[in-house]
Amino acid sequence: MTLGDRIAVMNDGVIQQFGTPQEVYNQPMNRFVAGFLGSPTMNFIPVTVSEDGSNFSLATRIDEKKLPITKKNSNAMQPYRGRHIIAGIRPEHFHHKTESDAHSITIDSKLHELTGADLLIHTNLNGESAICRCNPDTMANGNDKVEVGIKAENIIFFDPKTDQSIG
Repeated sequence: MTLGDRIAVMNDGVIQQFGTPQEVYNQPMNRFVAGFLGSPTMNFIPVTVSEDGSNFSLATRIDEKKLPITKKNSNAMQPYRGRHIIAGIRPEHFHHKTESDAHSITIDSKLHELTGADLLIHTNLNGESAICRCNPDTMANGNDKVEVGIKAENIIFFDPKTDQSIG
């Protein structure tokens, strides 16, 4: 990603996506591409779209929140109303909650890894393992409750049958 102006992501000899590194990272065409790029990799969380198609639920053992489906995805999400889909959330799209955050959730820190510049907090979201990349100043200890902000506009949704991105 750092050496090229354009990259191609291949799976079994078939090009999955071609574009600038930024395009491929931020707008992956499918779950393979989304999971291939990034370290730690994207979190894939099963969610259910509300009946009106305006939000979805994200839950931990401590907390459950309804998060909005952003305008960029709202039309594409209409066929999925009331259905299960996959939410792709990159670890860096979580952060220690600030007062300006519109969306947050309280997680339990099952494990934390201090990597120097980052604190990787391992948790569960909707029953799936997930990693949140936060500032080390968050200072989560094992099994601590941490309130993290979520950049809802960066969540990418995938069709669970085709693995293609929605929207």
